[in-house]
Amino acid sequence: MEYEYKTNTLTYDFNDGDFTDTNNNLKVIVTDNVGNSSTFEALFYRK
Repeated sequence: MEYEYKTNTLTYDFNDGDFTDTNNNLKVIVTDNVGNSSTFEALFYRK
């Protein structure tokens, strides 16, 4: 997963993973240098 700070976007190449289900859970946890963290969770579908 790559983060582009100029556009504030995350990008992931699905060719890197093995997805057998059509619906998937995504959980991203970000922690800064002082220990603050934020969590994002989403359900996405892939055919």
